[in-house]
Amino acid sequence: MLTTARIFAYFIVCSPLVSPQQFSLLFNRVNKILAWQLRLFMAYLTRGCRGLTMGLIFGAAVAALLAASAQSAAAVETSNAAEPAPAIAAEPAIAPLVLKRDTPIHFMVVSEVTTKTHTQGHRFRLRVDKPMLVDGALALPVGTTAWGEVLAAKKSGSAGKSGSLEARLLYVDVEGYRVPISGNNTAKGAGGGAETALGVIALGPLGLLARGNNAKIKAGELMTGFVEQDTEIPRPKPAAR
Repeated sequence: MLTTARIFAYFIVCSPLVSPQQFSLLFNRVNKILAWQLRLFMAYLTRGCRGLTMGLIFGAAVAALLAASAQSAAAVETSNAAEPAPAIAAEPAIAPLVLKRDTPIHFMVVSEVTTKTHTQGHRFRLRVDKPMLVDGALALPVGTTAWGEVLAAKKSGSAGKSGSLEARLLYVDVEGYRVPISGNNTAKGAGGGAETALGVIALGPLGLLARGNNAKIKAGELMTGFVEQDTEIPRPKPAAR
């Protein structure tokens, strides 16, 4: 009875510490141990074996069964460890859009640029005025920001001398990606020759002090640029349904 109690204690203590497969194997082994104990006990009663002999035989049987149980549990653990982890499906890569060289892009000037207040190197903002599609996908929506730069700015002078302005397009800003563009724009103030001549006749030498008009690129003015080289930009993600 004492040995039986020890077997049950071993079973109860170990059961929470093992996996379900190991628990099932352990349960089967305990049943076999109890069956062996019953058989040996019956043999003891039938053959009249002494207590020492009975204890040795029973102990050897229990040790053999526990060793077999440990080996089976280790085999189950190794089998579980060898099972490959389920593969995680990788998201398909989204191919970028390619803006081809010399593709035209239409812009609108956002704020006025004039020789009265702006000088060489001044950068001014534009926005895409017409949507641009690539392979059926919207590459550049209306409102996308672009930038230009003043190359030369000459203010108007006396005697009706008008100012002149030259600017170029730089790039389109698409989600942190720059699309280089080319395109130039020149502007010249309206000539003041006739007005100056009339001023000289009416006012004499003071008429020569009349200044000409400043050159300007007006807000809302339209410009056309061209993609300088093949450029990749991210393809817009499909809208969630």
